[in-house]
Amino acid sequence: VASQLLEEYQCPVCLDTLHNPVVLTCAHRFCWGCLVAHCTAHRDITLPIGKKDTSVAAPATSYRVLEQIACCNDPDIPEFYPCPVCRKPQILDIDTLQVDTYLEQFINNLKAISSVSVSSGIPKAVAASTHAGHTAQGCGSSTVLSPVPRSSLEPWGVIPPQAAVHRGKMTVLLDLDGTLVSSFTPKRAPRLPAYIKTHVVGLGSKLNPQGVFVVERPGLNDFLTTLAAFAEVIIYTAGLEDYAKPIIDAIDPTNSLFAGRIYREGTLRTEYYQCVKDMARVNRDLTRTVLVDDTPLAFLHQPCNGIPVLGFRGDPDDRLLMEAVLPLLQVLATEPDIKPVLHRRFDMRNWFKRHGFPVDAIEKAALKAAFEERERHMAQATARCCAGAVPQAPQAPSGLLPPHEDIAPPTSPKKQTLLLTDFDKTLLDWDAGERLVEQLAPECLALLMGTQSPANFIPITNTVMAELQRRGVSRDQLLTTLQHLGATEMPSGSVNLLRAMHRAGVDIKILSDCNSIFITHILAGAKIAGAVSEVITNAAAFERLPTSQQQQQPPSPSQQRQVCSHKLVISPHHSPTAAPHCCPLCPENLCKGSHVRALRRAGTYRHIVYAGDGLNDVCAALALGPNDVILARKGYPLADWLQDAVRGKAGMRRPLASVRLWSTHDQLAQEVSRIAAGQAGPA
Repeated sequence: VASQLLEEYQCPVCLDTLHNPVVLTCAHRFCWGCLVAHCTAHRDITLPIGKKDTSVAAPATSYRVLEQIACCNDPDIPEFYPCPVCRKPQILDIDTLQVDTYLEQFINNLKAISSVSVSSGIPKAVAASTHAGHTAQGCGSSTVLSPVPRSSLEPWGVIPPQAAVHRGKMTVLLDLDGTLVSSFTPKRAPRLPAYIKTHVVGLGSKLNPQGVFVVERPGLNDFLTTLAAFAEVIIYTAGLEDYAKPIIDAIDPTNSLFAGRIYREGTLRTEYYQCVKDMARVNRDLTRTVLVDDTPLAFLHQPCNGIPVLGFRGDPDDRLLMEAVLPLLQVLATEPDIKPVLHRRFDMRNWFKRHGFPVDAIEKAALKAAFEERERHMAQATARCCAGAVPQAPQAPSGLLPPHEDIAPPTSPKKQTLLLTDFDKTLLDWDAGERLVEQLAPECLALLMGTQSPANFIPITNTVMAELQRRGVSRDQLLTTLQHLGATEMPSGSVNLLRAMHRAGVDIKILSDCNSIFITHILAGAKIAGAVSEVITNAAAFERLPTSQQQQQPPSPSQQRQVCSHKLVISPHHSPTAAPHCCPLCPENLCKGSHVRALRRAGTYRHIVYAGDGLNDVCAALALGPNDVILARKGYPLADWLQDAVRGKAGMRRPLASVRLWSTHDQLAQEVSRIAAGQAGPA
């Protein structure tokens, strides 16, 4: 418990537990030494204008800088320093800067409790990832994976081998979101000065039809141009290609800055983090490879090859790339082995250990997995070359689609029509999870936007919900936001549809891969929760976090804001302890087709009208019978899939139910009303 609470009290500069904590007026907390170092970097703006003595050499220590600043006796010139996180100006008298003694005592108590808990506990066993290809290096080790297989064999690695033009250069892997850019939906785009470079990209894409508003970190183009002159520069992002490629194309329209691009498929999902960027799988010399990322867990497998940076959230005054990252990379480019330098600078291996990660065991397991994967690849490539075999395109496995189930129509149904509908992007014009995160923590939005069906959304959503709790978003704040979204942003056509069908006696059920908390509170905000008879979705509940011993002194305002006692946890509808449903069209947590078949077997309804939009609705559509109707949203993946199937495209099964397309929610309401009244025309 104490170790978990300690994570709430980290300095955003050194990423370690606060030491001699100082709380600024903006409520951000820092170590005293880190704040002094930050003020040292900005000392010029605190000196009297026109009175700066340029003949004086730069002081060797921060204390001499503070003495020089303190010697300025001009009372008319305030000492302003920007907060390292929010950049808000702070009036600080560093000479009398006070440590928050109450907060320091609280943190020391937590450290004492945590050390007792760790010493009495059993270290967590480290399991190798189910994805082969991990590796790690010790800071003092010179172990490197053996060279790329001979040119006659297929190359190994997540990207092609290093080009001749880059031989001998350092390889720099750059994260995208939070490191180089910050992204928003166009409707939530911030107002920025004209000199900040922005883009709107991805219009009409599957993931983001309305596009993405992208803000470049100040100095990005100069940073990349300078860096590309002495290093091999590769983008390594956790975003899917459909999301990230338009952003990278906008940053590098001539394709001259980046030597390669690695998307989410090149990351590893482990028990510690969803998207670990294993640098060994890039197949470059690890003594000359570095990853720049605002998420330290991204380089968990090679902690001495990572540069942690503060995340970019659209601040127009940010100067981190040109003033901090580039000078460090220029130094590293001259080193034969970058790991000892980064170890001395950041000591990330010990940072991971202090936060409970068995980094030594992780590195060993990762190195072994990477070596075994490379050996298997070489053996298979050699066998193909010896046999003269030509790689063939993979064929679809037999039985890819579940067969039509012969369900007899009900002889005496109790009710005429059931309206069964998806939720996100069907009743809504947006994804509930994405819109919630956009409201409460927009910097986490890219992680959710990069997930595509039929993937299981629950693990990444739980990760984001835990991050919201860590950032101080309370249970009440989350629920209030959901209800506000329902009251202000749920389409009026959907609201009128549900109310009209409820008054007409039509049963309404929601079948969605969202979760119960999101759906019920959005419906409650729109004042139509009573119109829906059942919500079939993933369960969600707030988990109360264990609290530490009560403080003897009242907590500071920053502590009251940061410590939240509840975290939203989503559980899969299909229990992980049960036998898997084995449906290739649905995520492992919910098979919509099985629920549709169960409704048909029950014989309660003469007609089932199913409204949906995405690929995760295909299984439900194929499970409907000849008396049923599919209402697919035009321009979305479900409609495209069904149109191909109706045209008889090879390998696609034609649905038994009639198919109708709709675009607006008013059109959806008209279609449902006609079907319910028995006036529907031919498909």
